[in-house]
Amino acid sequence: MSPLQQLLLRSALLLLVTLAGCGAAPSASILRQWCRGGSSLDHFPSITRAHGGYIVTAGSASNDGDATGAHGSVDILLLRLNEKGEKEWSRCYGGSQYENAGQIIATIDGGYLLVGSTASNDGDVRGWHPGFDRYRQRRPDAWIVKLDSRGTIQWQRCLGGSSGDFALAVCHAHDGGYIVAGGTSSCDGDVVGLHQGGYDWADGWVMKLDTTGSIEWQRTLGGDGHETFSGILPTPDGCYIVVGYTNSRNGDVAGLHDTARIGVGDVWVVKLDRSGATLWQRLVGGTAGDDRGAGQGILHDGRGGAIFTARTHSVDGDAQAPERDGAVPSEPQRSDTWIIHVDSSGTVRRQRRLGGRQTEEAGTLVALANGRLCLASSTQSVESELGEPRGGVDGWLVVLDTAWRATFQQRFGGSRNDGFYAMEATSDTTLLIVGTTLSNDGDLKGRRSHPATDEDSDIWIVELMIPGVLLNE
Repeated sequence: MSPLQQLLLRSALLLLVTLAGCGAAPSASILRQWCRGGSSLDHFPSITRAHGGYIVTAGSASNDGDATGAHGSVDILLLRLNEKGEKEWSRCYGGSQYENAGQIIATIDGGYLLVGSTASNDGDVRGWHPGFDRYRQRRPDAWIVKLDSRGTIQWQRCLGGSSGDFALAVCHAHDGGYIVAGGTSSCDGDVVGLHQGGYDWADGWVMKLDTTGSIEWQRTLGGDGHETFSGILPTPDGCYIVVGYTNSRNGDVAGLHDTARIGVGDVWVVKLDRSGATLWQRLVGGTAGDDRGAGQGILHDGRGGAIFTARTHSVDGDAQAPERDGAVPSEPQRSDTWIIHVDSSGTVRRQRRLGGRQTEEAGTLVALANGRLCLASSTQSVESELGEPRGGVDGWLVVLDTAWRATFQQRFGGSRNDGFYAMEATSDTTLLIVGTTLSNDGDLKGRRSHPATDEDSDIWIVELMIPGVLLNE
C-alpha cells in the first residue's frame, strides 16, 4: 500500500468515526493484519519496539514460511518488523531439542538481548548444564543470547544447573548490563540458595549480568512452594520491581491469602535494590488463586510504582469486585483479567478485574492519550458488553478511562480460537498487537498451518486504529 493509499484509508476511517458519533457506536478498525510463522505450531508471541521498528519473538515448531532454518523440535523465532509492521527479516534460534522464548529488549549498540530457555547443546547453543527428569527428558537452562542489528549471534550463555531453569523477563540495569528474571529448581551450577529442591518446585530467580553475559550477582527468592518471576521494571531510585507468582508460606514469602490449600497461590511483587537485596515484598490476591503471566504487561506509574496485569480466580482479598464490569466467573477454575497498581512502597492503590463468566487471560497494557489505558487480552466469555463474540476464544481490546472504567470493549478473530498476547502503541490512536490464531475467516486471512495439522496456531499480527472520540471524552 502506497503512502497516499494509507493516508486515504486513515482519513476514511476517521470520517467513519465522526459519523459514528452521530448514531452508531464507534469501533476499532483493523488497518492491516498478517499471519506469520509456518505450517506447524507457532505460539506465545511477544512484541517490543526496537531501533525504528519492532521485534517479535515466538516459539516455533515450523521449518518453512517465516521459520526457515529451524534446528529441530521447537525453536525461538524472531521477526524484525519495520514501522508499518511489515517483515524485514526473520530467523530461528536453537538446537535439536526445545527452546522457549522469553522477553527481548533493544540494546544501546543497535542490537538485541533475548532471554528464554533451552534444553539443547548443539546448533546455536553451547554450555547446557546436563540434567534429566525421571522420564529421561532434558531439563532446560536459562538461555541468554546477544544479537546484532541483523540478528547474528554475538554471544550466548546457558545459565542454571542440573534441574530446570528459565528466563522470562529482562531489563537494562541502572549501572550497565542486564537484569534477568525467571525461575530455577537447581541447587548447583550457577544457582546458589535454592529454598526447595525438585523439578516441580522452583524459586524465583533474578540475575545481574554484565555486558558479556557473565553473572555479577544472582538471587533465589521463595519458600517451600513454587515461585516464578515473569515481569521486571527498573525504578527511578536505582532499584527494580519484579512481579510473578508464589504459593509458599515461609522463607522469603509472607502473607499468602489461602494458607489451607497446597498449590493455591498469589501474585508476588518484590522490590530489590541494585545489589539484589529485598527491600519489600507483597502478596496480592485472594483465596481462590491468582497466577499466570503476572507482570508480563507492566508499566511505570510515573512515581516509582508499577501497573501490571495478572489473572485472578478470586472474588475476595485484594481481588474483590465492587462496581465490576462483567460477571463473576461461574466456576472456580474460570478466571478474569486483573489490573493492579502498586505504589513505590508496595501498597495496592487500585485494582480492576475485567471479564465475564468464562475465562480471560492476563493480557498486556499500554498507556494511551489523556491518561487512559488500553488492555489487549483473550476472552472466552460471551457477554455482549465484552463485544460481539466471534467464536471460541477471541482477541479482546479494552479502553479504560482515568478511573479505570471500561469505556470501550471489542473482540477480534474468526470462528476458532484466537487471542492477543502483547502490544505496542504506534501512535495515540494506533496499536500493533501480536497474538495467535487457529482461524482463517472473520478478521483473519492467510493462516499458514498445514491442513493435516489444523490444530497448530499461527502468529497473528494486527494493526488497529482506536476511534479518537474514545480518547477525548
